[in-house]
Amino acid sequence: MGLNHAPTPEVKDEPAPLPAQLVLPQWIAQALASPKVSVRLQALDLWGQQGPEAPLDPLVVALDDADEDVRTKAMAIVERHWAVKQEPEAEK
Repeated sequence: MGLNHAPTPEVKDEPAPLPAQLVLPQWIAQALASPKVSVRLQALDLWGQQGPEAPLDPLVVALDDADEDVRTKAMAIVERHWAVKQEPEAEK
């Protein structure tokens, strides 16, 4: 019994290429490229302390991280930014 479908392409463990227009300060770009999860998490903590006006570009990079904790923290910061931006609209 033959199967009529194309073979599944090999899946690589490499992240998808990021858009060229992302802008990251050098310190966080280096921290997010660190092989140590603790360094990446600490960088996100520092970025999150900058408040909702901080650009989301580093968080976009972190959302593509291999570590689930890094992705989770990045998403939590994005959600916090979104919630703060929604508050003024809710008060209208």
